[in-house]
Amino acid sequence: MVRNYKHGFSLLELLLVVSVGAVLILAGLLIYRNVSSNARIVEAQRTLIALQSELENLFDNQPSYGTTVVEPLNSVVINSKLIPEKNINGGNLTILGNYELFVETSGSTDSNYRIRIEGLSTEDCINLIPTFAYGYKGLNRCNVGGTHLNGANCNLQNIIEECGTRDGSNGGPGMFFWRFD
Repeated sequence: MVRNYKHGFSLLELLLVVSVGAVLILAGLLIYRNVSSNARIVEAQRTLIALQSELENLFDNQPSYGTTVVEPLNSVVINSKLIPEKNINGGNLTILGNYELFVETSGSTDSNYRIRIEGLSTEDCINLIPTFAYGYKGLNRCNVGGTHLNGANCNLQNIIEECGTRDGSNGGPGMFFWRFD
């Protein structure tokens, strides 16, 4: 008697295994992208919080942050190493890889300074706003795409609303700043 054994997999079995593998790889890539994006935002928030704290420490015994004219403090930030080197690009400060970051006196009084980000997309604006909100030490104003939010109006709900309604160069508010006393 001759036994006829089949060796290998049928086409149906092979297609099933490849399909399941493809679905698992796709799910893994989507999860990785979300985790990577969240890590990027958390890192940017930590950098901003550390920058604000270090500025407060640096100018703690000083009578002012500069003049009543808007004056850049970026060189002070760079020279004092208040921000990681990866956030310095050719003498300019950056955040989240491609947004310009400015630290400057506010221009209204020499006892204020602001941290400003240019070119923000709506998504990154909404993700970065929890970094500082009303009640955060020294925060007295924020500005989303030209709309000033003073005091208690500089809260998460109002900022999220403004982030979504302003249309800057990349579909976001374009500019955002926090002002501290």
